[in-house]
Amino acid sequence: SIPQCQQALIDRTSRSSKINKRAKQESQTSQGNSMKTKTKVYSAGKTYFVVLKERTSSTGFYDDACYAFYLLRLMHCLNSYRVKLHAYLLRPKEIWLLITPGTPTGFDSLQRFLNRAYSDYFNNRFKRSEKVWSDSPISCLIPGDGLVLDCQKFIEREPLRTKCVLHPGEYLWSSYCTNSFSRSACHLTSHVAYKNFLKDKTNCFGEYREFIATPYTQAYYLYLENRLLYAVP
Repeated sequence: SIPQCQQALIDRTSRSSKINKRAKQESQTSQGNSMKTKTKVYSAGKTYFVVLKERTSSTGFYDDACYAFYLLRLMHCLNSYRVKLHAYLLRPKEIWLLITPGTPTGFDSLQRFLNRAYSDYFNNRFKRSEKVWSDSPISCLIPGDGLVLDCQKFIEREPLRTKCVLHPGEYLWSSYCTNSFSRSACHLTSHVAYKNFLKDKTNCFGEYREFIATPYTQAYYLYLENRLLYAVP
């Protein structure tokens, strides 16, 4: 018989393969469906802060299994849709992403695929009939590397700012541990702004953790909040 640890690895590999196969099929057909749904276009190679909000009240993420389902599919579909993910935060009713799409329509197709997959999961599990996440995310083009790093901090510091944890590393559903402790994550792509921050520092990850721990001034936080969460110029 196959040892349990080997069987778990086989099962995980099989699931990942199925997710990638379905994502590729969706990606190939997305162009054909573009006439049926309004596609949001992004500038390829530019970095964006994106917020996806709960479409229907009392849906979103209900428990850890919901978070894990969404995150697994997000991570395994990035390459299929040519999207680079730099930082993320999954909240009960919102999803925050820092991304660089490789094609104008890749991210739009990705988030629509994820919305359908998660809605199917949610409805089957909880005997509902809902479309959980909006297909019209709030997106903000980030013009410079300095602001990109502040956006990454905005994402990873949020659980600490809202006092839902005592340390940002305690929050399971963000990119903080990967970016702050060099924890391996083959699906995350380090942004050039993050690489430049770490470069030539003796204790680079310690300084990054200190950077995240240091609060913004109230005025600068309000500026970022309005710009990133509400698309106010």
